[in-house]
Amino acid sequence: METMFNLKTKVADALKSNKLVAQNTFGNDFFVMIKIKVEGEPTMNAFRKFKDFLEREKLRYISSFSAKMGIMNISVYSY
Repeated sequence: METMFNLKTKVADALKSNKLVAQNTFGNDFFVMIKIKVEGEPTMNAFRKFKDFLEREKLRYISSFSAKMGIMNISVYSY
């Protein structure tokens, strides 16, 4: 029997492996929204590795950054 695809778990594992800590994660099997506190260049380097993972997995994403708040918002889609 084929294992069901779980986007939220896959994204959480990728965040952990890239040493990114999400402040808030919301989602399901088709959509995940993540908020990450950006604390300098190490966070941005880890985000670049995370972005490479998303592209390898052929997942669509949209990211935005608020310089005033220091927060990166990332939305990941499986479709």
